[in-house]
Amino acid sequence: MRAESILTVFFLALFSRSGAQPLSYVPDVAAGHRSFTYLHHVNYHFSDKLKVNNLTLFGSFLTVSAQYRKVSPAGSFGYSIGMTYQKGFTLEQALSLEYVPCLFRNIQAYFSMLAIANINLEEYQRGLQFMWLGIKEKLTCYGLAIHLDQFNNSRKTLENIGLFMKRSF
Repeated sequence: MRAESILTVFFLALFSRSGAQPLSYVPDVAAGHRSFTYLHHVNYHFSDKLKVNNLTLFGSFLTVSAQYRKVSPAGSFGYSIGMTYQKGFTLEQALSLEYVPCLFRNIQAYFSMLAIANINLEEYQRGLQFMWLGIKEKLTCYGLAIHLDQFNNSRKTLENIGLFMKRSF
């Protein structure tokens, strides 16, 4: 079993028993012409200002970071910075934006962008950008996904274009 799966099961088991505070699980899947991506967020809110967040993206690495997040009814903004370990330490910074304007009574437009950069003392080791544009109906979002990955000071870039689906529980 992968380390990310073990952490996810641990967080779900530990926090789902208390029942006093909200727990959320949001899986995202995107299938494109080059690859398939699975990402999930598990959030447990201790208070309005403090929460534990487990973000798992297909891959084997460990990140410890601090995050600033601002949420409004029309969207959210987040910035995090921390250390990641995968065959060595890197400084990781991430920026996330989500914009969900109302189109009709029960339908919203959905725009999401996640950009992550990992650097060490020698190079810009890896960067990725996930951009999603689609529709949100109640707890489900779906639409077009564009994923870009850069490696080794952007000498190698991979693109993946396809469809995404996101569901909140």
